[in-house]
Amino acid sequence: MTLREVLDAAAAQFELDARVGVADDGSVTWSRGDQLFAMVSADGRTASFLLDPLIAGAAARTPDVR
Repeated sequence: MTLREVLDAAAAQFELDARVGVADDGSVTWSRGDQLFAMVSADGRTASFLLDPLIAGAAARTPDVR
């Protein structure tokens, strides 16, 4: 299962009514309304997520997180 398949399944499971788009560089994005909340790189190897500031701060203090 690819990262894109995981995100597509999660968006469907939680009924996020997410809009999926493909950027000029080939990366795939998920948004709801005007808010982008996830992106998978064009090669499918990395994903980025919009996190609540509290969660993002905790993640940044976790070892081995970039």
